[in-house]
Amino acid sequence: MVEGQTLQLNQELKEGVYMITIRLADDVESIARFMAAMNGKADQHVGYCGTQAEEIYHTLCHDFSELPLEQSMVAAYEEDELIGVLGLDIDEEQHTAEIWGPFVSHPKWEEMSQLMWNRLLSQIPVALTTAYGFYNAKHGYAASLMSRLGAERIGEHTVLRFQRDILEIEKPENILIEALTERHYSDFKLLHQAAFKEAYYSAEEILSQVDSTHKVFAAIHDDKLIGYVYTEAEPAFEEGHIHFIAVDPAARKQGLGTALLRHALSFLMSFDAITSLSLCVNQSNQGVMSIYERAGFERLYELVNYRIHV
Repeated sequence: MVEGQTLQLNQELKEGVYMITIRLADDVESIARFMAAMNGKADQHVGYCGTQAEEIYHTLCHDFSELPLEQSMVAAYEEDELIGVLGLDIDEEQHTAEIWGPFVSHPKWEEMSQLMWNRLLSQIPVALTTAYGFYNAKHGYAASLMSRLGAERIGEHTVLRFQRDILEIEKPENILIEALTERHYSDFKLLHQAAFKEAYYSAEEILSQVDSTHKVFAAIHDDKLIGYVYTEAEPAFEEGHIHFIAVDPAARKQGLGTALLRHALSFLMSFDAITSLSLCVNQSNQGVMSIYERAGFERLYELVNYRIHV
């Protein structure tokens, strides 16, 4: 970490003047534990990150932002106590970022959040054009912060969870469901863009993540992709996620969505460590929501998506 990069401010807080130090993220383990604890509360919950400290730590060390952690995250301390964390998962090429936080354990939530936001924007060496927030609908603090920052509300989502045994794969006749190959990348990109115009992962980002545990399964008919599902297995953290499922409009009402879903479930449940699955569904897509609920998914909570022009 870079030494000496601290900012001390006299900030009017509870009953007097306290010295608040906004420091670079120099203790990742304690920050991950703090984020996990805070993210387990509905009124602090950020949809981009999980509730397990080990998973958050792994992400911060290996997958978070295209900038070094000391540039893309700040931590707030009152004396030696960690009281706040805020990070930006930055895409340098697109000049965009996902907002991880603010996580604040202090009576002056709004003041601390604004302080960290200003500090973070001042230290990143990238001229951001857009930042995205993804917050629990019960996170009133975040809704207030987004309003102050001039954010627009661009979508509402529901998170569902599945906790059943492996389902048998069912698919319509003459439809092949297989792992996506390069032959059908173009069809996949077109369908993903059409189905999810404000997706938190672009088609290119999905393809860059595909490996043995992150899979796109495609439904193929007459050598054309007519549907897909993107799923991520995280056996090290005993989790599985289904992020996107889409069917070409001309191929709907044939049971293809259910077949793709069950194929993804069978893949995820093939990992012994995974006992439950979660996914995020746009609330405007009631047809997909019905497919999931018929398969045994239960609603957990609602998330609101925001966009800020920085």
